[in-house]
Amino acid sequence: EDEIAFLNTVAQDSNNIYFVHNQTIFSYRPDSIFKIFPQVLIDKVLVNLAEVESKNSFKQNENNIEFFFSSSWLTDPSKLLYQYRMLGFDNEWRKTKDRFVAYPKLSPGKYEFQVRASKNGYFDKEPLTNYEFEIKKYFYNRWWAKLTGLAILVFVGWKLIKARELRRKEKLELEKLNVENQL
Repeated sequence: EDEIAFLNTVAQDSNNIYFVHNQTIFSYRPDSIFKIFPQVLIDKVLVNLAEVESKNSFKQNENNIEFFFSSSWLTDPSKLLYQYRMLGFDNEWRKTKDRFVAYPKLSPGKYEFQVRASKNGYFDKEPLTNYEFEIKKYFYNRWWAKLTGLAILVFVGWKLIKARELRRKEKLELEKLNVENQL
């Protein structure tokens, strides 16, 4: 014969809550209950479609980045909702049910990808998983290289102007000598 489960009596003191269920007394302490949060793992990171392992510094042309992540939730993982953002690119949280995010053509700079999961859509206290990385500029795109290039360009321009003035001066001297010789 199947027993019908029902709650008979509930009582509470300052530390415990007691209840009777199917003629058995149970007690628990509310402060001993803790919530289990779904923990997100970043499974892999792709840079220009190639998997990256333990690297967080990339060249300027290595700027197409994809993150694949998952979360362990045994009851029903298909109901998990993810929230992500990329600090340094978009500071607003975005929601998705997908387990991957792609960021094409990122500019050089420092970034931090953050992701978290929730089973009920409330993300306030959910733990974050993050991945920090940097996309470095090519040396010729840095300020000192541009300044050096500009200085070289100004120097070469100045030398060309001086050489042209010298040739014009020599030409005038030759013309003067030619006129004197004709006289």
